[in-house]
Amino acid sequence: MKIKHRRNKREYNLVREYKESWSFLKNSKYYLLGVAVTFLLFFIIGVVIPIPEVVTGLIKEWINQVLKETEGLGFFGMWLFIFKNNVSIAFLAIFLGLFFSLFPALSLIFNAYFVGAVTSMVVKQTSFTELWRLLPHGIFELPAIFISFAVGIKMGTFILHKDPWEKMKEYLKGGFGVFIYFVVPLLIIAAIIEATLIIFME
Repeated sequence: MKIKHRRNKREYNLVREYKESWSFLKNSKYYLLGVAVTFLLFFIIGVVIPIPEVVTGLIKEWINQVLKETEGLGFFGMWLFIFKNNVSIAFLAIFLGLFFSLFPALSLIFNAYFVGAVTSMVVKQTSFTELWRLLPHGIFELPAIFISFAVGIKMGTFILHKDPWEKMKEYLKGGFGVFIYFVVPLLIIAAIIEATLIIFME
């Protein structure tokens, strides 16, 4: 007689997985607050402090590179380009955080300063009203990036716990859930809005 073995694995349940990911995100609220404050601080530094020529050169080079890569793209191509770029940053920010939180922390500072410096250049070369284009997709993109940096920085703290191996597994599961259920949907919406503004409102 054959004996049926019970499966130890839980069957996938979307609602349960979503709730667990939401719980993990809620428990990361202080990391999220720290990320938002740090981003704002370095963004202001990028806007207020005169930009060194080296940084100006890098920004212009980056803009030219982006224009080159997106030249002739239709709506879907532009959406895919924006989404791939943002989702790559978010993924790396979360999962490279395991290495003592270094990548997300440094990436946060760099990106905040870079966005501030670009904002300063745009205002000087055009006008303040040009920034309105950043607002619609920024409502979705910034929370997604903040969440990614926050979870990534939290990831690196697994080593501080009594059982670091178990904590790392817990953080990996939580981080993956947050990435799939919260970060990716926000970035999809942000990329749709940004691609629409670029293609149809030029």
